[in-house]
Amino acid sequence: MPGFQPARGAEKHDPMPLVRCMNHDYIRLMARIEGTRKKDFLVVYDYGMGGVWAVIQARSAEEITAKYPVLEVMERRPAWMSRLEYDRLRRKERYDIDRPSGWFLLSLPRD
Repeated sequence: MPGFQPARGAEKHDPMPLVRCMNHDYIRLMARIEGTRKKDFLVVYDYGMGGVWAVIQARSAEEITAKYPVLEVMERRPAWMSRLEYDRLRRKERYDIDRPSGWFLLSLPRD
């Protein structure tokens, strides 16, 4: 394009060209959310005749219920669930809220 001069350094690959165009409040919000560490939450999907249990890594219980309203977040493990059973659940049925994968999160009913 005649008369067009790229900004200094623009000839290099810019991995995030749209970031400069984003709203600054949005950027601050995302930085605050991303900076919050996730922790494990015990959840249950009650399907009426029983429940399916899992552990979800999230920033808060509210984040889980906002994204998956069919899940109940437990404040503590039930009396019948031993520490050994909870540890097994954390090893085998642990999911990240930001990366929905596995049969549990992908098979939940949609509203």
